[in-house]
Amino acid sequence: MEKNGLTSFLNLFDLDQGFTTEELKVAYRELVQIWHPERFALKGQLQLRAQNKLKEINEANKKLQDYLDSKASPTNNKHRVYSKTPAGKLPGFLSSVFHPTDFSGTSEVAFAHALKFAVVTKAKLNLLHVTPKARGNLIDEFSKIRKTLKLWNVINENRTERDLMCSGFRCQKVIGVHDNPVTSILNFFLAKHPADLTVLTTEQRKEKELIDC
Repeated sequence: MEKNGLTSFLNLFDLDQGFTTEELKVAYRELVQIWHPERFALKGQLQLRAQNKLKEINEANKKLQDYLDSKASPTNNKHRVYSKTPAGKLPGFLSSVFHPTDFSGTSEVAFAHALKFAVVTKAKLNLLHVTPKARGNLIDEFSKIRKTLKLWNVINENRTERDLMCSGFRCQKVIGVHDNPVTSILNFFLAKHPADLTVLTTEQRKEKELIDC
């Protein structure tokens, strides 16, 4: 990559030349949030500008990622580097599981799968419910994690806190206030909290029954 081109991309992302992959990811997410065209849906000229800016951001992100990959290439290093894996974790295992819920019965099934994945892999479980209007009691409507883990005999009734701490399980429950759940999930929550696995439920399509006359 030419030096002038690299400098312009670094300036766009507000990074220095020794940036890391994680720093690039964070900078990219922040820029996408700022310049996402949906933020300017009612402003034609600004939306067009945002679309062009987003293309520029995506191109710069690809170039900077290619630059990182070229630096990490074995041909550019005298020694191969092996990263250490934290105790209790295997390479490639999940670190975060995401479940968007609408508090329906079918969503309960998806929640159970998401919780199982998180417990087995010791990943963090992020639960999100999106609503157009905030209400104070919505947190209570989330599926009961401790109750479910007790039914599965993962934790003991008499030592709940201790068992949870020893299991390494972590969970976050979030209420999102937005008119469009998809926009809220993709552009706001997942942009800040990327997930290794998303578990969700879909509405079953009912086929019309054919009757011979």
